Amino acid sequence: MSDQTNDTHTPEAEAELEAADQTPAGSEAEAKPVGEAKARISAGYRIRIGVLALGLLGFGAWAAYDGFVGYPQHNEVVNSYVARLNEVREQYPETWKEKWPDIAVKEDKLADFSSFAEVEYGKEGEPPKIVGKRKTQSDIYFQYGMLGLAAPVGLFFLLGWFAAPSRWIAMDENGLTSSRGDNAPFDKIHKLNKERWWKKGIAVVYYKADSGEERTLTLDDWKFEREPTEQMLEAVESRLEPDQIVGQREPLAKLVDPDAEDDEDADGGESEDASTTVDSSDDASVEKKD
Repeated sequence: MSDQTNDTHTPEAEAELEAADQTPAGSEAEAKPVGEAKARISAGYRIRIGVLALGLLGFGAWAAYDGFVGYPQHNEVVNSYVARLNEVREQYPETWKEKWPDIAVKEDKLADFSSFAEVEYGKEGEPPKIVGKRKTQSDIYFQYGMLGLAAPVGLFFLLGWFAAPSRWIAMDENGLTSSRGDNAPFDKIHKLNKERWWKKGIAVVYYKADSGEERTLTLDDWKFEREPTEQMLEAVESRLEPDQIVGQREPLAKLVDPDAEDDEDADGGESEDASTTVDSSDDASVEKKD
């Protein structure tokens, strides 16, 4: 048993491991073994679109009520108040404001009519004018517009919420497929765009369909379950050459200090120059002694 354990640490075995580590990314030797994976719409994404759908449809319903019911009813109440207030004002020119609360109680109206009407005072000697706070036609049309904008978008998200359980992206030993009819065999994938992966979790896979048409399949870990989506991305990435991947990031060391290697080279050059100068000085001093 101990002999078998030691064999794994022989110089030959270590050399093989080092050679395997130095295999270029994207080569067939480093292509990751493919297991089956299936990414469905994530619960978090479904909750988000459900909240959006309810919010937009609720706002649309509110706008519909105001435009078709609330604002017209308000104007009817305004007209009723203005007509009755003017009657009271004509009947009691000097004291109509003081008498109105008693009249309002008897007629089951609001004593504070400021929500429906306001008093405009003209020139001196002219009787005050009672003006109704009506909703204009523009106000009503604006509610129609809000309804027209919110309802379709809300319905779109609602349909997406209902359709979410049936959406998926899957991977097997042959390639990627999706519930929308995508079929991207690994040997037909020729490009991967990761420019939006780092900030938004979106990667686009480019492949040739059987018809020869160029098609794309989007991996999105914001919409789909993250772990299987990342497995698919790694499998695709391991089968492509570096020049077939757009938006690939540099290793962390280069991102932290991209000029590190240049600085080391410069320091090395300066050290060599300094040592050469020292050597030259030593030679000169020897010659002087001679």
